[in-house]
Amino acid sequence: WIFNPSKIELVANDQIIASQKIERPIANQAAKYQFLALPIATSIKEATLKIYMDAIPDWHAGKGTTPWFFIDEIIVE
Repeated sequence: WIFNPSKIELVANDQIIASQKIERPIANQAAKYQFLALPIATSIKEATLKIYMDAIPDWHAGKGTTPWFFIDEIIVE
């Protein structure tokens, strides 16, 4: 079972400089391609991308097992 992350953060110098929560799917909702952007207002040379995962929702047949996610592409401009 593959799910979107629940939140992504961009951290630089131990401070969160961008963050986005991602809504959980509801029961019987089809999976969809999603582009997530984290615009930042400052110029940085180094940062850490943190990706958070929640447990599989109670309504899903995989409840109680480990969720998986795939990142196809990360674009840095």
